[in-house]
Amino acid sequence: LLHHAQVEFGFYIGQLLIKADKKVGFDFEDWYSKDYLIRERPVKLLQKLEYTALKYGIYCTCPSHSMADALRANYKIEKEIVVIYNGFSVKENKTILNKYHNSNLTLIWVSQTIGNGRGLETLIESLELLDIQVTLNLVGDCSFEYAAKLKAIFPFHKNHQLVIHPTVPHTELLFLLTQHNIGLALENNFPANKDKTISNKILQYIQAGIKILATNTHGQIEVAAYFPETVKIVAVNKPKEWAEKLKYLINSPKVNKQQQLEIFTKHFSWEAQEKKLARLVKNILQN
Repeated sequence: LLHHAQVEFGFYIGQLLIKADKKVGFDFEDWYSKDYLIRERPVKLLQKLEYTALKYGIYCTCPSHSMADALRANYKIEKEIVVIYNGFSVKENKTILNKYHNSNLTLIWVSQTIGNGRGLETLIESLELLDIQVTLNLVGDCSFEYAAKLKAIFPFHKNHQLVIHPTVPHTELLFLLTQHNIGLALENNFPANKDKTISNKILQYIQAGIKILATNTHGQIEVAAYFPETVKIVAVNKPKEWAEKLKYLINSPKVNKQQQLEIFTKHFSWEAQEKKLARLVKNILQN
């Protein structure tokens, strides 16, 4: 019998199962001890659980090579960690065949919550420096107070437009993304989990076949290496650089959507991850 442990509480149960001499695999969906570093977080306990997983787990998986390297270096363990990217199924692309609509100069940023510390203030600073007129679309739950804050600093005088959308069901998201020119993956470098992981956001922009402006987290740099023409990397909190790269993306040739989808399918899709996971489990069960 093989047990699979995930999330913080799952890691705790996994430790108990190992003590009971059970076979346990661990999925580092996040680097738990390096995420949300607030006083209330049991960081020492999480570090102990992560070390146990890496030392005694029958296998370990995580969402990026940069996280795998960081985990091994941090805990000084030479364990193989299998990378399972957080990509969705390419079956979803069947819903957008022959439905691409290239809107003129629209940017899109998607998250569950629209709020402070998400890079939006820096983005608005960059639009102040951008002379090409764009429409910025923000998708997510946004409080009235924060929406008012954004509108107060947004450069409407440059003829840019701001549209705030409510969250949409996942089944509608991919088609929504195809309606825009540039997806914004504005992750922070801190804490370490944010720097090493790869958000679904950047992978869904790629799957939708649009250009991407992404901050220079190690995880996003890892993805960008596969798409040098359509994913442009910028430093965090550098509005002038963001404006320059946005201008470059706006003026660059159209995305080769078929080629981009083929690369996504091979390396990042759920179908590719499913095969890796199935091989991993099969090898464990046969040994």
